[in-house]
Amino acid sequence: KDTDFEFIETDSQQKVTDQNELNENVRAFQIETCRRQNIKICPVVGFFSSSTSFIQDGNTQHFCRHSVHNWLAFATKHNNLDITAIFPPMMIKNYLGEVIYNTAYSEAIPIVEKTFINTQPKLNVYTPDKNPNKKYRTYFGLADYIIYKYSGQITAPVAFKFKDHIAESDTVYISGYPAKTSIYGGLKKGDAPGNTLVTSSGVLMRTGPVYYEATNYGHPGNSGSPAYDQNGELLGMSCSGNDTSIVRKLDQDLLLYEWEKFKAWLD
Repeated sequence: KDTDFEFIETDSQQKVTDQNELNENVRAFQIETCRRQNIKICPVVGFFSSSTSFIQDGNTQHFCRHSVHNWLAFATKHNNLDITAIFPPMMIKNYLGEVIYNTAYSEAIPIVEKTFINTQPKLNVYTPDKNPNKKYRTYFGLADYIIYKYSGQITAPVAFKFKDHIAESDTVYISGYPAKTSIYGGLKKGDAPGNTLVTSSGVLMRTGPVYYEATNYGHPGNSGSPAYDQNGELLGMSCSGNDTSIVRKLDQDLLLYEWEKFKAWLD
């Protein structure tokens, strides 16, 4: 019915609701996000997927790239766009479940802030969840972090203290919004209620070049959850996990250093 746009129904492995039909509100929300950016070939997903993020200083959102990557990859490839110039359909809710931001209608515009990894051409592909190529998975793993800085404030300004070191066996807290475990039949630990803020405590097991591993149990939907110590100082962000949680470090200089070190091998 719209001669200016082409809407393509897509699918995803990130389904976290039991919706069977495409809700018109979901469709309209995605279409308006595309229209606002003049994205002519618009990917339309038939359900909401949920993840967690945290917002620094009221206008800087940190979250895991994989929660929006497939949409960005599809939109950029089919419209010949720069991935840093567009933003995916997102509704941001607060802990009360109230929508505080909507990419289709809110005034503040999100713009990618950190681009040294996000612009890499090899990332213009779909998420390699089950790709057996170790280099490919490493490539994406290093880049599984995205920051949007909004043109206006979308929350009250809150500053975080970042901590660059933690000792093994120190306590780690992770707070996020895990999806209901009944949707993922394989999960056995915990009882993630869905749409509810959950905080888990664990201890640091080991440290890698760009991540920590902690004993906190990781549920789907926790991606993007802040990890912090007993003083509330930010250690990083949880982007994957199951029996344990992988917490990626957020130090941009460190990530760039590791990226350059891997670059020759990855290429």
